[in-house]
Amino acid sequence: MAKYNTHSMKEIEEFLSSQKGEHFTINQIYEYFSSQGKPIGKTTIYRKIEELVAGGIVKKHIIDDNSSAFFEYIGNSDEEDVRYHLKCNKCGKIIHFNCSEASSLWKHLSEEHNFQIDIRRVILYGICDECRA
Repeated sequence: MAKYNTHSMKEIEEFLSSQKGEHFTINQIYEYFSSQGKPIGKTTIYRKIEELVAGGIVKKHIIDDNSSAFFEYIGNSDEEDVRYHLKCNKCGKIIHFNCSEASSLWKHLSEEHNFQIDIRRVILYGICDECRA
């Protein structure tokens, strides 16, 4: 596939890098640029996102069959930054967290139950604070 390097594509990467660690769907990225008076086509956004995913700069997350894929800018980090995801059953918000207690559970499952968790795909479902209030 040919690599495109347009001004719009540079803007997409700059936006994502300024929001490192946040999650975005293609539609949210599209809506952001539209609200800034810089409409960028969804095809351009898809193309750039797929390039960044292939390069390991952006992570693609698919939570379930009912949700859009979302993307997280991680940059050129060589370290394995493990984050788990929480999904609110009411509002659909995705929250990521890193917790040593969760890591202890994965270790326990591996050592005591001979089961290796794919930690990149861990999603816990429940109700967020805002929805519980």
